[in-house]
Amino acid sequence: MLILLLAIIPQASRISKLVFSGEKVKIDLETPKQRLQQDVEHIDSQTETANLPEEVRRDFGNRERPRNQTVSDLSSRLPDAEGADPITTIANLTSEIEARLREILLSEGLSPDQKATLQFLANQARENELIQSETANAIETLWSIRNRLVHGGAVDREDAETIALAGTKVLDTLQNYLEVSEVTEVHLREILAENPELVEPGFEIRSVEERVGNAHIDVIGEDASGETVVVELKLRPITEEVVKQAQRRLETWKTTRSDQTARGIIVAPDVESGAKESLDQSAIEFRELKTIYGK
Repeated sequence: MLILLLAIIPQASRISKLVFSGEKVKIDLETPKQRLQQDVEHIDSQTETANLPEEVRRDFGNRERPRNQTVSDLSSRLPDAEGADPITTIANLTSEIEARLREILLSEGLSPDQKATLQFLANQARENELIQSETANAIETLWSIRNRLVHGGAVDREDAETIALAGTKVLDTLQNYLEVSEVTEVHLREILAENPELVEPGFEIRSVEERVGNAHIDVIGEDASGETVVVELKLRPITEEVVKQAQRRLETWKTTRSDQTARGIIVAPDVESGAKESLDQSAIEFRELKTIYGK
């Protein structure tokens, strides 16, 4: 018992009440639960569309987007459902959030470590301005709560329901990010299909979403000389990791297709200052997204 208390003392400032019940310690999660609710209240799942061109925002708003099946499934298994295990529900919820975060990071050319914690992934996404601070804070709080529970803690069903509902809002927000990216990239491909010369004079599209190795290349085309052009579409400013990703995909194309004269182009709104040197030293060219949209 003494060892257990010593292990809990560092967390005492965050835990308002402990109740001993058999071998489990029932933790009053009032403070982290309140912090989680406050962060979730300030999450705006539509923020990702704010800086997009008006026609893209309108297109996104008018599309009928089916609710993510995983989110619906989790909602139906919240702790108020008969026979549901609240701790398992929260653990499953954090696992789904982790999967969405990894998908978001990968979509932006980042390569998260397979052993990275959920907290680390949230910080990485926040530092790259892929999610809001409130979203990252909520994820970190969920991760903290999940760790306490899976390591022997107990929780009231009412608290578990509140926590799971907040987590579902976070999951919805991450799914919304992925849907926005999908819609806007589709819109951008449509613009390029109608006006391929916006990439460069004489450019023609041959295929989209072509699988090469373990990845999909957004657009494959050819230039005025008939040489292959591998095009990556990015809706955020280019990071150093995005440059590396584009370089890897270009090299994979050259190797697998025996096409050593292929060129690589990234279409994006801007280049981060830290990535400019890497872009200049690479074989990858840059096309400004604002020019593509005619702005």
